[in-house]
Amino acid sequence: MSTPKTIFIATHQQFTVRYLLQTDILNSLKERGHRIVIVSPNANDEEFREDYQRHNVLIEPFNYEAINKIRKRRIYQYLLKTRRYTLPGNLDLTTLKIKQIELHNNLQGKRVFCKFVRLLPIWLSHLLRYSRLLRRTFVRIETLLCLRQFHRHLFMKYKPDILILADLGTIDISNFIMHEARVNNVPIVSVILSWDNLTSKGIGVVKPDYAVAWNENMKWELENYHEIPSSRIFTGGIPIFDGYFSNGFLFTESKFRKTLGLSKNRKLILYGTSSPRLFRENLRIVHLMIEAIRNGQIAEQVQLIVRVHPAYLIRCEESDAKELRLIQDLSSEYSDILFLSIPELMPRDYGYEITSDNQRLLGSMLKYSNVLITQFSTLMLEAAILDTPVINIGFDGFANSGMKSCVAGHSITHLKRVLDVGFARTAKTCKFV
Repeated sequence: MSTPKTIFIATHQQFTVRYLLQTDILNSLKERGHRIVIVSPNANDEEFREDYQRHNVLIEPFNYEAINKIRKRRIYQYLLKTRRYTLPGNLDLTTLKIKQIELHNNLQGKRVFCKFVRLLPIWLSHLLRYSRLLRRTFVRIETLLCLRQFHRHLFMKYKPDILILADLGTIDISNFIMHEARVNNVPIVSVILSWDNLTSKGIGVVKPDYAVAWNENMKWELENYHEIPSSRIFTGGIPIFDGYFSNGFLFTESKFRKTLGLSKNRKLILYGTSSPRLFRENLRIVHLMIEAIRNGQIAEQVQLIVRVHPAYLIRCEESDAKELRLIQDLSSEYSDILFLSIPELMPRDYGYEITSDNQRLLGSMLKYSNVLITQFSTLMLEAAILDTPVINIGFDGFANSGMKSCVAGHSITHLKRVLDVGFARTAKTCKFV
């Protein structure tokens, strides 16, 4: 058995808590006798400490406030926005190009100076895309101008052997603690959080020493898009989906139906809404499906479950909150047809945390539904694990790109890799046959 180490785990976003603390990652490290120090902005939240602090698991504060002062500076925002559009130019950059189109459309009618200021990061990124030397120089400038040591006392106190975080530095706040680890000669391990992170969010400032990918496709993206040597990349699967392979993790069908108040015999359609910022017609689609059920356009006797995307609840705009209220009104009006599933969020001092029970319920919805209807979300992967057919809505608008989502969905880099396999169908019209 290896000598026990002191391991820093940085969790500064809701989804990183879910990925690193609510899966077997934390438990496996504890079982091997390592001392774990969770660095979190919720270190002073009593319920957070109660949930995660154990023998040999300590919690220390992530200095959110000091870091945010740097992040609010105009120079930092310019550097960040430029990086967000920067990846090696000889690769498929369709996702970034769609974001550029969206930005151009959002600037319609703006003054020339405003357009110049907002578009400057894109122009700079085009220079960086075609020179590795320029990219390295650019991130070096950001390091010198912006990155500071805000947790020096923690590195001095614990002398960690390794830093683990669920990001490659593309979520900008990660770069600060990654920089501190680099300065203190602490190896960095990046566990990739999501399948879109490597091709949609640009480059980070500090490259990790090691990275853990979901699969061989993601390993290739780490090596080519982010220039990390293949020898330092490991494939480790998707920890948040491990429960689907464990006996007793999902509800029984009878318990699941009882939990949501569903009929014992009707077939189920699960509509997994996507982010309202990207897909603007969730409410319309709910209306269409209710109408199809009521008018007999769907031959079977069915009930519709609408699973609300967490973005409706976290950092949502007023328009999103209004849309959610309207969907809730529909569930009251058509209570025999429409059933809502709203993710359970636990409020913390900073932000919210999705509970671990939510994953069990979501998996059970996917397991016992007869079909998943969604808009190119990660739910497709989970449905495939549970052998549930998938139909993507493709006739609605995608963000402010001027594209139908069927065009965007089949063009976006990370989606194209799975859709090309042909495991899901895409509805390009809203006609029921």
